[in-house]
Amino acid sequence: MLKASAGGGGKGMRVARDAREVAECFALATDEAKKSFGDDRLLVEKFVAAPRHVEIQLVADAHGNVACFPERECSVQRRNQKVVEEAPSPFVHQRPELRARMQAEAAQLATAVGYTSAGTVEMLVDATTADFYFLEMNTRLQVEHPVTEAVSDQDLVALMLRVADGQALPSELVGSVPPVGWAIESRIYAEDAARGFVPSTGSLTAYANPPASIEFFHASDVRVDAAVEDGSEVGIFYDPMISKVITRGEDRAAALDAQRRALDAYVVEGLVHNVPFCRDVCSHEAFLSGDYTTAFIEEHYPGGFDEGSVLTNMAPQDLAKLACLVLGVDAASKEVRGELQPAGPQVVLLRTARADAELVFEVDGFDGAYTVRYEGEEHQIELDKAAWAAPLATPLVLNDGAVACQYVSTDARPGFDHALRVRGVRVDAAVRTPQTHALSKHMKPAAAEAAAAGLACPMPGTLLRFEAEVGATVEAGEPLAVVEAMKMQNVLRAEARVVVDELLADVGDV
Repeated sequence: MLKASAGGGGKGMRVARDAREVAECFALATDEAKKSFGDDRLLVEKFVAAPRHVEIQLVADAHGNVACFPERECSVQRRNQKVVEEAPSPFVHQRPELRARMQAEAAQLATAVGYTSAGTVEMLVDATTADFYFLEMNTRLQVEHPVTEAVSDQDLVALMLRVADGQALPSELVGSVPPVGWAIESRIYAEDAARGFVPSTGSLTAYANPPASIEFFHASDVRVDAAVEDGSEVGIFYDPMISKVITRGEDRAAALDAQRRALDAYVVEGLVHNVPFCRDVCSHEAFLSGDYTTAFIEEHYPGGFDEGSVLTNMAPQDLAKLACLVLGVDAASKEVRGELQPAGPQVVLLRTARADAELVFEVDGFDGAYTVRYEGEEHQIELDKAAWAAPLATPLVLNDGAVACQYVSTDARPGFDHALRVRGVRVDAAVRTPQTHALSKHMKPAAAEAAAAGLACPMPGTLLRFEAEVGATVEAGEPLAVVEAMKMQNVLRAEARVVVDELLADVGDV
């Protein structure tokens, strides 16, 4: 592991598995470290094959007292940056003696260096042996601190100010603070999880926090820390994180359920973001089991995040409810336009906007009672009569809470009438009579756009250098160029064996 000695947040950090990767990663890590921290010195560390990223939050005062809080697990990462965090750790929580040892060593470290204020001792825990290794100490408040506040009922910022004022920590906090309940945090990034987590830029055309969310945990189990609002611009010069969604519950299952419901109701429009990915992680079998490592994304999303799987992996009964919801939305839309709803069964089509997964349902019924036929099975569905009011600010949630949907706009792809969001994924929907649907199968498909012969930058950024010269033959997977976006260097690689014919940009171009 090559890691910037002055760094953090995954900047200037690379894993090298052979001599070739050492040479490539050294150049990337030193350059990134220099630009991010003004210091290109690197640490070389042992790479643990099955690591869990676990950290101990502490607060130390000038009177020799140290409070060690319940551990946080931050193993769901991409590019060594955390995406989903939780407290306590499902691995450590089953091993109280491991927690006690980690907290004791964290306190010993703070005492040995005379540290005061809030800090985080980051460690790697080997999932096969339960041994742990010191990584670094962050002498600051970290992004994920709200999950610690949620399971300790403490305000870490208030404690920092108290210590800075020379006061002693409350006696009941000195030593080990036990966890109460569970908390989950999703970092919401402006990035495209379906395309290797490349950064995204643009303006937020609509933004609304989940209902009942607050800034601090006093009267709600949902908290949102955000730096954006309607109309905010997300550019290329800063980190892509735009907010954090934190939920808590009496146990892990309750905290995860609250997180899924919060993400379903979280409105972020105008740019590509990772809400669908975070929502998918919180439903993933491996994550639910608690048996995961820092290789979670690499192991379970090897080809990237497939947005189409969000629909296809839903339970048939939930899909049937979603089809009924779409029928109700379409009926309300027709009523506003003064159109009549056709009598008899209707065909409901759902298609993910980017992954082209298409589902077809036949729905018959009215007034909240429906019969849905899907893939040869029949489902009897009853829905409440929820009003479709303020659709963006208040997404409609079905009466059993199993399915939630946001109405985005009527700006759907040709042949569809409504743009929705289901579990964060943009879905186009249409309602047709069976006769219209049968005829639509004979329509000529739209002409496909011709593929460009060349390398297009997948995200806005600054071209740092080319890795191949004109005339060079580059094999699939080998680097072609390096682009810096949102403080991270991204290597653009050849998707197939190519010959470089011409360089169409200059180093430094944005």
